Amino acid sequence: MTYEEKIQILDNGIILMNTYLSYGSSYNDRLFDYGVGVKREVIDMLKKINAPQYSISSIQNVSFDSCRRGMLGGYMAGEYEMLCANKCNAYKQSVNSIISILNQERTRLIKEQADTEQRKDKQMAKWTLICSAVAAICAIISLLFTIF
Repeated sequence: MTYEEKIQILDNGIILMNTYLSYGSSYNDRLFDYGVGVKREVIDMLKKINAPQYSISSIQNVSFDSCRRGMLGGYMAGEYEMLCANKCNAYKQSVNSIISILNQERTRLIKEQADTEQRKDKQMAKWTLICSAVAAICAIISLLFTIF
């Protein structure tokens, strides 16, 4: 898989994560389940592009536990709305953390791609110099044969 393909997969993942951010505004009791699904998708994506283990571990360490349903028996006035808002904020923060990790992985791939291209350019310059030297030596030898 080329760097461009890997970067495209990460770009698509970041777009998808931004879509998942909108789920948080629903004050839904399923935010924890959404979060677990998000982590599973991102881990699969990172494995597909052969990301380093530290990136996968970082995603695994993102917690959506604050998005679980509250276990309070009854709610006083305003507590339910506040609980829902806290769940929503926790979900959004967790998804933003995942987006940040994906952006870091994307930056790493772009840098790695640039380093690879730079190495290829240096190697090409080295071979060009060697070929030029050989051509110059051949020209000198042919000139010497012509003179003598």
